[in-house]
Amino acid sequence: IYSSLPLLALSSTKKKTEEMTTVIDTLVQTSISILLGDETSLLKEKVDLILKAKDNLEVLQQKL
Repeated sequence: IYSSLPLLALSSTKKKTEEMTTVIDTLVQTSISILLGDETSLLKEKVDLILKAKDNLEVLQQKL
């Protein structure tokens, strides 16, 4: 019985390490997903601004 205790502790430590790895991986994936979502929103805003500026320029050119 006593000789198996270190193996149980090692097994428990390995399991905890695997669980922590899973948690960290999930946090990283979530962070990346949020950052990509934010970046996509910023890019969409930029595109919308550029398209609006283009429309405004066309209106100004017609007035000239």
